[in-house]
Amino acid sequence: MTLEQTLLKKAAQAMSDDIDKQVLKSMSMMFDFYLEHSTGTVYGQPYLTVTPVNAEGKWYDMMDWMNNTFGPSPDLKEANARWYANNSMFWFRDQKDRDWFALKWS
Repeated sequence: MTLEQTLLKKAAQAMSDDIDKQVLKSMSMMFDFYLEHSTGTVYGQPYLTVTPVNAEGKWYDMMDWMNNTFGPSPDLKEANARWYANNSMFWFRDQKDRDWFALKWS
């Protein structure tokens, strides 16, 4: 694959992701509570994030579910953990875990 093809592929994926986010956000605005998906890095490793929006009263239930499903909440100093909860977001190392969370709480 040439450099041009690689750049075009990355640009197309970024546009597709942005459209998906906007459509999902528009659809979920019909409800009081929704999950906002994004990405980030923890100790240089890529993670998928989910921010529960308008989730008052649900955070502690979500934390209980996370601890019971994926194991105890890791210390933020622990590198390469399966998941983290920080800054009103859940951080997932694996897409399948993020998807499972989204299915449970959507």
